[in-house]
Amino acid sequence: MEIETVTPEPSKFPENRIWLFYGSPKTGKTTFASKWDTPIFFDLENGANDIVCDRVRPRTLKEFQDDLKAQELNNYNTIVIDSVDIVYSMMERMVITRLNKQLKTNYSYVGSFPMGAGWSATKGAMKSWIFEYIIPLTQNNKNILFVAHEKSEVVKREGKDDETKYGINLPGQTGTLVTSLCDVIGRVHIKAGKHMISFSPAHDLGGSRIKALAGKDLPLNVKVLHTVISKYVEKPAKGMKEIVENLEE
Repeated sequence: MEIETVTPEPSKFPENRIWLFYGSPKTGKTTFASKWDTPIFFDLENGANDIVCDRVRPRTLKEFQDDLKAQELNNYNTIVIDSVDIVYSMMERMVITRLNKQLKTNYSYVGSFPMGAGWSATKGAMKSWIFEYIIPLTQNNKNILFVAHEKSEVVKREGKDDETKYGINLPGQTGTLVTSLCDVIGRVHIKAGKHMISFSPAHDLGGSRIKALAGKDLPLNVKVLHTVISKYVEKPAKGMKEIVENLEE
């Protein structure tokens, strides 16, 4: 057994995380990803046609998974999956084919299988894909960038204006699974004509295990992320007495 002592460096830009960036079409997600350190794109929806980049366009799920284990990835520090929506569609088609063969059915929609078997199997397939093909890349000191589209939901509240909440365009439990395995979730949006990225869960799906980014709404710029992280100074934890005093004020 090999025991590793972890010493966090909160002001150092990480090199082994899973990042999820989502937002409406044409908000700058792909361009933003192209500015990271030596990126390679798995361009699953031809979204990188107008940027300078290295990319791979796998035609099948098997080809895609073989490419994720290729030696050529050692030449890149950032692996971009654009988009995770298409990965889910690939898994869904695989599950439909497999379950139809097992159950001797002929369904074309994953939700048609009884007892939620289709949804459950697709969630399991996504989980297996992340653990078999994505986690090993982070263990090889790669940053993984998942690009996803957003979906919106209007939440009605008594006595208050309706509020629009945003999340990723994946079915419920699968979406929860994917986001739980990501270290950083940022929503790309446009505010006052400027491209921004929010890591705040106050209104949208967002958040960060990287303390320097947590809760912030920043310009959509990789250099800004590096600067914010490099200047982060961790505040000492408050003692119980100080916490109580603050509550009493």
